[in-house]
Amino acid sequence: MKSKKNKQKLLRELKKNPVIRVACQRADIGHATYYRWRKECEEFKELSDKAFEEGRNTINDIAESQIIKYVAKGNIPAIKYWLRHNHPRYYTVYEKTQQITQTSGVLPYFDQLKAWREEARKQKQDKRIKNSKKKKKD
Repeated sequence: MKSKKNKQKLLRELKKNPVIRVACQRADIGHATYYRWRKECEEFKELSDKAFEEGRNTINDIAESQIIKYVAKGNIPAIKYWLRHNHPRYYTVYEKTQQITQTSGVLPYFDQLKAWREEARKQKQDKRIKNSKKKKKD
């Protein structure tokens, strides 16, 4: 009976904080016990996976709201971060590579990487030229 209450307490903690050691500490349960429960009980394993995912989603929401807050304040690194991860025009070669790797499970061919790098270099060069022309007009 006590074990069931401890499991419920741990699941509640995982929903708040998806760091297993921290959740175990807050629930007064050893992390080895947590892993033993997962190994011995398929139902607990599924419930803890769901609780962990819910906790991750909560933390992700908090982090995203903080980034948005800084974007609204005009924080340049936050703006760059947001655009780089949420707007296709601002993806770098690395992010494009990551997308292909995640979707296909293989790295893109060297020629494709080279083309992206060249495209990124050209875009930077075009931007510099545009900015220098703009400064000359002023």
